[in-house]
Amino acid sequence: MPPEDSQNFDGVWTFTGAGCPNSGTVGAKIIGGKIIVKGGGGQVDPDGTLHSVGAGNGLTLTAVGQLSGNTGSGTFNRSDGCIGHWVAIKQGNLRGRRP
Repeated sequence: MPPEDSQNFDGVWTFTGAGCPNSGTVGAKIIGGKIIVKGGGGQVDPDGTLHSVGAGNGLTLTAVGQLSGNTGSGTFNRSDGCIGHWVAIKQGNLRGRRP
């Protein structure tokens, strides 16, 4: 079983992008440090470092950033050359657990 640190970001998250046309909000789950999102995926390290890739609307993107507690932020680069930023908010825990 992984150390508790590697699971402190597990849950349901909302990621919102800005700075590029047609940026928007997507929901994602983080399970065991793996990001699960429609059209992509990625990894969150135990220290909160995030790396993700995705595709949609004819574009691909790569995202990097940092999660800390129940929030996070970073940047993304799209295949059309646009560079934007994102913010994330944890909406809840998995399995219906509440603090």
